[in-house]
Amino acid sequence: MRKKWFFAGILLILLGACGFGIFKWIQKKQLTSNFKLHDSNPVARQYLAHEHMEEMDLQLISNTAFNYARTTEGRPMIEVDLPCDVCYYKDENLKEQAFVLKKGTRIPFKVFESSQDDLGRGIFSLPTHQKGIRYVRPFPDTVDDDTAENWYYVKISELMKVSRAMAESPGFVPGWYAGGSKELFIRHEVLYVDCIFYLRGMFLSSDLTFKDIKPFLSLKQ
Repeated sequence: MRKKWFFAGILLILLGACGFGIFKWIQKKQLTSNFKLHDSNPVARQYLAHEHMEEMDLQLISNTAFNYARTTEGRPMIEVDLPCDVCYYKDENLKEQAFVLKKGTRIPFKVFESSQDDLGRGIFSLPTHQKGIRYVRPFPDTVDDDTAENWYYVKISELMKVSRAMAESPGFVPGWYAGGSKELFIRHEVLYVDCIFYLRGMFLSSDLTFKDIKPFLSLKQ
C-alpha cells in the first residue's frame, strides 16, 4: 500500500510538471505570435547588427523609441534604501566588475520617470541579447559625474528587488499604476523599454513574458 501511494505521488508530480511545462509553452507561443518584427526600424537594425550593447548607437535608440515621455507631474520624489547590493559589470558575461552600490544606499526615485535623458538610468534599463542581463547607467546621485554617464551590465534580479522596494515604500501610491497591480508595476518599471520595443516591433526581449505584455496588446499599433 505504501509503495502504491509512493508511485501515485510521483505520478502527480510528473503530471504537475508536465502541465506547468505546457502552460509555459503556451505563454511563450502567445508572446512570439503577437510580435511582428519591423526590421527596417532603426532600433531593430541596431539589435540585429550588434551582439554587444556597447557597439550600439544609444542616442539613435533613444531618439527613435522615446519620442514621448511618461508623465511625472504631481508625483513626489521618493527615497528608497537599496534592499540588496547592485553590482555593475563592464561585460555582459559579468566577469569584470566595475563597482558595487551597497545595500542600504539611499536612491531617489520618481514613479513613471522616463524621458529620453533617463534612458538606462537606475532600473529604467535596456534589454540585452542575454536573458537576465540588463544594460544601465547608475542610479542618480550615487557615483561621481563621470561614472554616472557610463553604461554597465547588471543582473535583472537585482533591479527587480529595487523595484519591489520602491513599490513597497511608504510614499508609493498603488493608483499610480493602471489597474493597481503591484506585481505588474514591479516588473514594468524594469521592463518598460522592453514593452515599448515589443509593441513597436523593434526587439523581442528574452526577459519579457506574455503576462508582462498582455495589458498592452489592445494598445498595440
